[in-house]
Amino acid sequence: AATMLRTLRQAPALWREIPAHLADAALRVATLDASAVEAAVQARGGPPEFLSVDARLDRIVQRVAKFRVQPTLAPALGWLAAHRPPAPERRCLVHGDLGPTNLMVRDGDLVAVLDWSKALLAEPEAEVGFLRVSIRTAAVSGLGRWNRPLGRVLARVAERVTARYRAPRPLDPERMRWYETLRAVGLLASIVKRRKPGKQRSHILDGRSAEQALAGELAVA
Repeated sequence: AATMLRTLRQAPALWREIPAHLADAALRVATLDASAVEAAVQARGGPPEFLSVDARLDRIVQRVAKFRVQPTLAPALGWLAAHRPPAPERRCLVHGDLGPTNLMVRDGDLVAVLDWSKALLAEPEAEVGFLRVSIRTAAVSGLGRWNRPLGRVLARVAERVTARYRAPRPLDPERMRWYETLRAVGLLASIVKRRKPGKQRSHILDGRSAEQALAGELAVA
């Protein structure tokens, strides 16, 4: 109980600090050039192509086909194919799943970024696009009607993160929107995977509210 009360007292300060920490983490990760990461992966016997945007898109398409949700996601996949942006001038490392739970902060300073399982080599718009969707669609099962006001708060958080990132480095909104759509499709496909008969796992973000939020993201595409 004491830990919960302490967390609640700290919540306002955390909400103020989270956008800055997320943007700063994204900016730091973007300083790592893709070619250096590819060389490091190859030196250890790994396939660098696994980290490409094409590989990420292919895995999502395969998951959509495997779990038979093409009718639902076919329009979004078609939009991704038709609006794929040209290759960027420079690629960088992208964490791919930035969020408060993947940051280690000590005494107000960001000291580590955790869980690199969804990393890829792309462009800064990928990191920010993924992050914006993850924040905006963090609808929690069980909150019911409270998810609507939560959604408005999260939308403001996403804009604050974007503004802080954009201050020292410009972002292409069309490229960012493409990655936002890719992230939304990927998250929906993940929800379907977790609901496979016999392998169901309860997940706090798998409620109907989360699906509606992600569907709203795709409706904008």
